[in-house]
Amino acid sequence: MRGSADAIIALLAVAELASVAGGCVECARLSSAVGSSTGNIALAVLVYTMFSGPAGARLAASLVLAAGASHALKALLDMPRPPPEEWLAPAVGAGMPSGHAAGAAALAVSLAPWTRDRPLLAVALVAHAAAVSASRLTLRVHYPADVVGGALVGVAAALLVHAAARRGVPALLVAAGSTGSALAALAYAVDNSVYGDLSLVAGAGLGLAASAPLLARALACVEGGLQARARLAALAVSVAASAPSAAAEAGLDGLLAGLAAGLLVPLSRPLACRLARAAG
Repeated sequence: MRGSADAIIALLAVAELASVAGGCVECARLSSAVGSSTGNIALAVLVYTMFSGPAGARLAASLVLAAGASHALKALLDMPRPPPEEWLAPAVGAGMPSGHAAGAAALAVSLAPWTRDRPLLAVALVAHAAAVSASRLTLRVHYPADVVGGALVGVAAALLVHAAARRGVPALLVAAGSTGSALAALAYAVDNSVYGDLSLVAGAGLGLAASAPLLARALACVEGGLQARARLAALAVSVAASAPSAAAEAGLDGLLAGLAAGLLVPLSRPLACRLARAAG
């Protein structure tokens, strides 16, 4: 059953990469949308609530750190994108590094340890990361160097998170969340403007860090397995908490939406776990 599911996911990811690399503009737009902040948040929520608490926590931490680092580097380097008249999709901010490539690489590297006995799933992660990165070239909103730079940022962020994870999930969320938020704040201070998901990243980082003391009291619920009913309850809580971030505007709205998601999504597993114990 699991092998069949992995094969289907791998085929879809390889098809995604082939279509984007082949120059399909609509396919590239879809791949970019899936690899956006909203898409990455949705995937992190799904992994955390339905599959593995530690894997989901590492993924969320890697994404926040990669996003914060990419925003800071964009502001500091201030390198141009291709001419706007060539763009085939909307884009904001500087070019180097690509935030999409950073997020895609962070996702693939972050989940790699859970694919050691699932090679097809590993293929899917790599193919999807490559497709999201390639989509930014197909849409002509980044230069190749931007995409390579973004991928390096994402890999570095995920590796740093893996190293920090040895100290446990709460310490990991404090380190990655506070660093990601600080880097987003640095980007704002340098650029003096809020664009894209900058405020969302800052809020999510603060939320992850703030959730750590509460998670430390319920590690068994975070690191252990949950019954199906508890997983669905955790998913419902997380979706309700993170849904506003999909429509949040830049500025205070985005900051508060990110804060709510960063704080409440990690707490969804302990909450669902305790509710299940009380009910049964």
